[in-house]
Amino acid sequence: TASWLTTRGRFSELVLERLAADGSVRAADFEQHTEKYESGWGARSPITDTLALLWLQGRIVPAGRIGSGRRWALADSWFAKPVGPIPERPVALRQAAVRSLRALGVATPLQVRRHFIRHRYQGLASVWKDLEATGQIIPVELGLKGDWFVHADDLELLGQIESGTFEPRTTLLSPFDNLICDRDRTLALWGFDFKLEIYVPRSKRWGYFVMPLLHGERIIGRFDLAVDRVERVLKVIGERWEPGWEGRRRPVRPTTRALGELAAFLSVGVRR
Repeated sequence: TASWLTTRGRFSELVLERLAADGSVRAADFEQHTEKYESGWGARSPITDTLALLWLQGRIVPAGRIGSGRRWALADSWFAKPVGPIPERPVALRQAAVRSLRALGVATPLQVRRHFIRHRYQGLASVWKDLEATGQIIPVELGLKGDWFVHADDLELLGQIESGTFEPRTTLLSPFDNLICDRDRTLALWGFDFKLEIYVPRSKRWGYFVMPLLHGERIIGRFDLAVDRVERVLKVIGERWEPGWEGRRRPVRPTTRALGELAAFLSVGVRR
């Protein structure tokens, strides 16, 4: 991917110069963006590829949207300090493994491999063994298949949950949320079978941008949602509840509140 983008993304100097002068840019701000070609996943341009390359290199970051177009800014300016040096591979591997485990909360080594720097954990086995030997990660028994671990610094959170200080909430999850981005893990932990079906033909899918509903410590339903920008409303196209949560057991008020919170974030109303 990197070599392909390096070939395609040939306007790095131009984009960086415009960013230094203007602060932020969109792809549409460049006349070269009209030079479209078919990539197999839709029409792209050398400017689109250049922006993607600079993003992968950590030199620019998304800085918002204008209409349907993403706005970009220099990473150093956006974060108000220079991006740190890239660590050596052994250090990066160890840091990535720890960051991945802590983001997931509890996980197996296989799930860590699928997270954060996905499938680029060459040498993880020896690093994982050392993390366990030094007490930085702790094995836990969940009664599920596989060897599960938690980071030592997160044991206090487990204690808070067991003591009853955990405050459950009801919220809609992005399909890309850490909690559910690994579909096999989601199925193992919650018995929730979920797949993002935006690339599945309409006749074979249930919903397009489907957001699962987290209620306390369970995932109990899913909502097919769409925003109508003209009417400025969040439309509930469909809803499906997990077994045992249909009918009167549905948490009506918390669900309504979760939909309202999402709509407020989008600055629209709700139509259900």
